[in-house]
Amino acid sequence: MRIVPGLTRESPGARPAIFRGCHTVLPGHPRVNAVVIALVAAVSLLATFVPAPRATRVDPMIALRAE
Repeated sequence: MRIVPGLTRESPGARPAIFRGCHTVLPGHPRVNAVVIALVAAVSLLATFVPAPRATRVDPMIALRAE
């Protein structure tokens, strides 16, 4: 229930499906924590650096006028 609390509360039938594949993984498992941290860091870096080149090519005055 700690992994996906919103999903398990909204659809109780999804809870067994979620936990069936991770019965050997404990919430404090270091490898799982490292993978999750790396995944979140990668997604946040992509979300930051993908739109950045496009934003640097826009003229600031045109962007302000568009608002």
